[in-house]
Amino acid sequence: MEKKKRLAEYNYSYQKENIIRRVVKFNRKSPADLQLLTWAEQQGAFSSYCRRLIRDDMDKRNTK
Repeated sequence: MEKKKRLAEYNYSYQKENIIRRVVKFNRKSPADLQLLTWAEQQGAFSSYCRRLIRDDMDKRNTK
């Protein structure tokens, strides 16, 4: 049990120091937001999809 506790503490401290989270809110009553959310959910992992969109946007802006 002590090993699990140490591992949990390590994971917590690692995430606190190295992971940044950003929250995106969607309004379920907004048809436009619901359309965006539905589309994004169909693209696979949300974080991977967001990263891909950002990279594509960066590439597009850097090639101009």
